[in-house]
Amino acid sequence: GMDAGGFGGFGGFGRRGGRSAGGMKIGDGFIQLRKSVDLANWEFAGWVFDSIPAAAQEWIKGIKGRPVNTTRAPFVCEYDGKVRLYYTLASPGFGPAFIGLAEAKSVYGPWEDKGCVIQSDFDSEAVAADPSIVEYDGKMYMYYGTSASGVYCVELNTETGLLKKAEDRGVCIAKGVEAAEVIYNEDNEFFYLFCSSGNSRNEYNVRVGRSKTPVGPFTDSQGKGVTGNSLPEVITPYAFDKHVGWIGTGHATVFQNKR
Repeated sequence: GMDAGGFGGFGGFGRRGGRSAGGMKIGDGFIQLRKSVDLANWEFAGWVFDSIPAAAQEWIKGIKGRPVNTTRAPFVCEYDGKVRLYYTLASPGFGPAFIGLAEAKSVYGPWEDKGCVIQSDFDSEAVAADPSIVEYDGKMYMYYGTSASGVYCVELNTETGLLKKAEDRGVCIAKGVEAAEVIYNEDNEFFYLFCSSGNSRNEYNVRVGRSKTPVGPFTDSQGKGVTGNSLPEVITPYAFDKHVGWIGTGHATVFQNKR
């Protein structure tokens, strides 16, 4: 996740970062915070959590799932003077998953876990992972989902940051892709869906489509490519001659720097 304010520069929230970064011994990651003034050089600035959020672990274990030892896919946004951080706790493979919300008065914390936004069990069509938030016309939308389920869009309560309707899971807007990041361009009034497809260990890529509505259909600039893998690629793994190259270039964060 990325935040362009509150740091005196830019802030990045990430899943991993070394077994003892900042003097804290970790498992696979409790969401690391780094800051930068140029988007190239990053300085460690702390952790969001000092342990896996209890509500998320308990819910997954309660339905006989096995939560992994990492929170991942953070998305950060500001609302009414507060900083909101959405995170994922998942299970191996396609097991139960949980999107939670934490809030703070500053990007540096301290963070208060607000609990569950949405969850998915073994039989859910929509997988509760990889959240992204967009505000538009007085409403707030969350995009989420993995390639196993496709990307879904559901409306949130703007005041709480949680679901507007408790049992709502939203509508599927793209199949075969995941890691959605959506921005709204006020100049041309298009929503842009950045998403990823492929194996994250090799051909993972970033694709983009656009739509005049928050729930699609998302297409390319010629109105083609209704869903997922038919959308044009923005970036994909590659290698120069005599170079090992780059793999897994997916799950992008997109932000607008308005300063």
